[in-house]
Amino acid sequence: MVKAVTAAIQKVQLGTDKTAAELAIARLTAELSSINSAIQAIQNDKPEFPPRCLGSVTGIFCSYLVISELPSYLREFGIVIAVAIGITVFYIAEKSGQRSRREQIDPLDAQAKQVHQKLVDLRKIAES
Repeated sequence: MVKAVTAAIQKVQLGTDKTAAELAIARLTAELSSINSAIQAIQNDKPEFPPRCLGSVTGIFCSYLVISELPSYLREFGIVIAVAIGITVFYIAEKSGQRSRREQIDPLDAQAKQVHQKLVDLRKIAES
């Protein structure tokens, strides 16, 4: 008799576990979708005129003002330096922007992997 009661309790527990797993699967699927949407939004976020471009343009303009005061035989060399400074500032700012997007995406990627692993585990429970 004790074995019959124990078996019945185990069946109820198994049914409860499956139901809980199915509910968690629905919740975690929605959470994973939300995380993936957030990652996609960060990846697609491109301002029309990034502030880093403004820094490069300002740097080139200021360099031009300084160059315009140089003697004529140094102006050609000064223009090359001004353009090089502008390109360098732009490149550094662009890399910085990529790094900041990566810093936002990495924790979301880790969270998505955890949620995915939980889903795999819960699907095994629900299918058993």
